[in-house]
Amino acid sequence: MRNKPALLLATLALAGCTPVEMRGEHHPAAGERVCRNEPAQRYLGHGSGTGAIEGARRASGAKTVRVVRPGEAVTMDFRPDRLTVTVDKHQVISRLNCG
Repeated sequence: MRNKPALLLATLALAGCTPVEMRGEHHPAAGERVCRNEPAQRYLGHGSGTGAIEGARRASGAKTVRVVRPGEAVTMDFRPDRLTVTVDKHQVISRLNCG
């Protein structure tokens, strides 16, 4: 069994050749809802409790929305149908981005 280390090394080397989808390279299927940043930007500076979050979601065309508050952890998964709304400590919208 002298070949075990060589076999293990070859397996690890080939694992590095596995294709991985890069973040942001999602190609939507026909009919898939996709978020657009630009139309939602008019809600920057609005308070998050005034219906602005839902308005931003509708304006962007996003299917879902998530609100990120200061200090909250968020996942790094890319979802082309999601609007992420970042609010500051005063609950004012400070950033809107899709994904």
